[in-house]
Amino acid sequence: TGIFYYHNNTWYGHGDLDGPSALNIKNVNGNYAFTLEDEDKILHFNHNPPSAGASISLPNPTPMVAGTQFFVHNISDGWIEFQVPTGVIFHARAKFLRRKYDDAVVYTDGVDWFATGDLS
Repeated sequence: TGIFYYHNNTWYGHGDLDGPSALNIKNVNGNYAFTLEDEDKILHFNHNPPSAGASISLPNPTPMVAGTQFFVHNISDGWIEFQVPTGVIFHARAKFLRRKYDDAVVYTDGVDWFATGDLS
C-alpha cells in the first residue's frame, strides 16, 4: 500500500513503494508505442488535433515481468485505441477510451495484456 500526496507543486509518496516516490507523467500527442520505460507511468493523451483519434501499440508481453503496468488518461476530445500483436489476447471489456477524461490501467501477466477502466 502506498499513499501519494501533492504539496508545493511536487508529488510525494510513502508506504510500500518500489522505486522513486515521484509520480511520473508523460505527455503524448498522437499514436504511441508502449515500452518498458513507461512502466508505472501515467500517460496523458492530448492528441493534436484534439478531436482526432490515437492508438497505443502494446508490445509482445513475453519478455516482460508479470505485473508490468501503466496508466492511460485521455485528456483530449478524441479517442484512444489499444492494439496488440498478433496472437496476444487483450483481456478487457473493449479496446477504446472514447471520451474525454476516460482512463484505464493496463498490465501484463507476461503472456497477455489486461485492462480495466473506462473502456468501451
